[in-house]
Amino acid sequence: MNTKEKIKVMQAFEDGEAVEYQSKGNAMWSMATSPNWDWAGYVFRIKPKKKVRKYLYAYEDDGDWKISKHFYLDVSAFNEKNPEIEYYKRIDSIFIEVDDV
Repeated sequence: MNTKEKIKVMQAFEDGEAVEYQSKGNAMWSMATSPNWDWAGYVFRIKPKKKVRKYLYAYEDDGDWKISKHFYLDVSAFNEKNPEIEYYKRIDSIFIEVDDV
C-alpha cells in the first residue's frame, strides 16, 4: 500500500467512515475503533459497503403487462409505492446492485 492509499484510509477514519484492520497474514477483519496505524504489522482498509439488489417488477395494467419504471428492494417497497396494482411479478433477471446505506 502506497502513501496516498494510506492517507485515504486515515482520512476516511477521520471523516467518520468505518475502517477495518487485520494482522498481516490473518484473514479476519476487525473494526478499527482507535487505530494505532502500525502499517508494518497490520493492514488497514475502508470497510467495503454492503451491496443490495433492487429489482424491476412486471405488472398488469388494464389487461396489458408493463414493467416498473423504478427498481425496488423488495415486494413490500413495490406495493407501498403502487398500492393500486393487484397482479405483479418480480423480474429476477433484471436488477441493479447498490450500496446499502
